[in-house]
Amino acid sequence: MPIVNTNFIAGRMNKSVDERLVPPGEYINAINVRLGSTESTEIGAVENSKGNSKLTTLTYGGQALSNQAKCLGAFEDGSLETLYWFIHDSNNPVATDGIVDLVVSYNTNTQVVVYHVTTLDLLNFNVDYLITGINKIENLLFWTDNFNPPRKINVNSNYNDPVGDLDGVIEEDISVILKPPGYTNLDNLTAPSINLISAPGDENYLDERFITFAYRYRYVDQEYSATSLFTKPAFAPGPFRFDTNNYNNAGMINQYNTAEVSFNTGGKNVIQVDLLFKPTDSNVIFVIERFNKSDYGWADNTTQNYTFTNSKIYTSLGSDELLRLYDNVPKTAKAQTIMGNRLMYANYKDGYNITNSNNISIPINYTTSHLVNDILFEDLPDATLSEGIAYSINPATATTIPNSKVTFDLSGQVLLLKRGSSFNFTLNIEHDTLNGSVGDACYDASFENPAFLLNFSFPLDQDYSSVSNMVNSEAFANRIGTLI
Repeated sequence: MPIVNTNFIAGRMNKSVDERLVPPGEYINAINVRLGSTESTEIGAVENSKGNSKLTTLTYGGQALSNQAKCLGAFEDGSLETLYWFIHDSNNPVATDGIVDLVVSYNTNTQVVVYHVTTLDLLNFNVDYLITGINKIENLLFWTDNFNPPRKINVNSNYNDPVGDLDGVIEEDISVILKPPGYTNLDNLTAPSINLISAPGDENYLDERFITFAYRYRYVDQEYSATSLFTKPAFAPGPFRFDTNNYNNAGMINQYNTAEVSFNTGGKNVIQVDLLFKPTDSNVIFVIERFNKSDYGWADNTTQNYTFTNSKIYTSLGSDELLRLYDNVPKTAKAQTIMGNRLMYANYKDGYNITNSNNISIPINYTTSHLVNDILFEDLPDATLSEGIAYSINPATATTIPNSKVTFDLSGQVLLLKRGSSFNFTLNIEHDTLNGSVGDACYDASFENPAFLLNFSFPLDQDYSSVSNMVNSEAFANRIGTLI
C-alpha cells in the first residue's frame, strides 16, 4: 500500500463533515495539542500540549493513600498560586474503617502541601456527590456537595487530626451556620436573664424607660452570630396612683434603678460577647459592652453577670440587625456562589418535614375558640380589728382611737409566695371626730364621717418559703414599713 502523508497546514478542526470528506490541511480531532496564533493574523500553528504531571503524594498516618482515593472537587486560587483538593479514600490501609476524607492544598511556587482538615467520619464525602460549589473569601474556603450541610474552613487555621478512631474536629468547627446565643436546640432559644435591684445612687436610667436586653457572639473567624432573643422590659411599676393634676398614673415609675444581666459565654469558638439593649419604642440596638473572653479570663459555657445602672454614650448596630433572627443556611445545597459580597445557594433543601416521632406527616388542621380565665387572682381573708388596743393620734389633746390594730391572716397563702406575685391591701378609713379649730382647711362640718381608701401593694421580688420570711424581709420593710 502506498504511504499517505497528510499535513494540517490549515490548522483548523472540522467536525462538520464526514471524516472521509475532510478538506486537505484540516483535522477532525486532536489530543494533547493546542493551537497558537499570532496577534496580526489568523494563521495558527498546532503544537503539543503537556499532559498531567504528578506533583506530590498524599498520605495519611505515614502511608500513601490507596489507589481508590478520588478527588471529588478542586479549586484554584490564582492569586496565591494554590490548588485545593477534596479527597475521599474509601480503602485506606491505616484507618480502622478504611475511610479517610481530606481537604488539602498545594502551592505551586513553594511546592508545599498543607493538610487543612483530615477526618474519619465528619466530612462524610460521597463519591456520588461531586463538590462543584467552591468559593474562597479571604482566608475562608466555602464548599457544598448536596449531601452534607454547607461547610467552610479557615485555610490559615490548624484543625486537629484524628486521634485513634475519633475525629479532632466537630461540626461546629466547620459548619457555615453559627449557633446564636441561648441556643440549646430548635425548640429552646433563650434570652439573657435579668434581675432588678435598687443600687445606691440617685440616677435612675430605668425610671420611665422600657429597656430590653440581648447579646450576640463574635466567632474565631471574625463572624458574628444572630442576636439572641430579647428579655422582657426591665420595668417593675409601683402601685396604681391616679394623679389628678395631669390624669396620669403616677405609679408608672420603675421601682428599681439597676438591672443585673446574666448571659452565657459560649463555646470554644466564641472569642467575644457583645451585650446589647434596645428601648421598646425604637428599632435601634445599642452595644453596652464588648467582652473579649481572653481579656477577662472567661471560661467557655459559663454564666457571667453585668450590672446595668445608668446612661452613657453607646455605639449602635444597623437597624437590619433587628430583622436578622437567624442565619438562613440550607440543610443541603448543590450550587453555591458569591454575589454582591454575599454567599448564596441554589438547588437547596431547606426546612424540616412536619412529622411525628414515627416520621408520619402531621396534618395542618386546627380550629380556634376564645377562652377567658382569671389567672391566679385570689381574694385575701378580711382583716380583723383587735379590741382593747388604742392608738394615740394626738398626744397633746389625749385623743386616742380604740380598737385600732388591724390583723391580716396570710397563713394559708404559702402557694402564692412566688416571684412575680403581688399582695394588694385596701383600707377603708373613717374618722371618729373632728379635731381642730373651725377655721382650719381640713375642718368641714358638712361631712360627719367622711371616709377615704388607702391602697398599698407588695410585689414579690423573689420566692419566699413562708409568710414570716416575707414580712421580715428587707424588701417588705422598704415597701410597707416595719415597727421600730
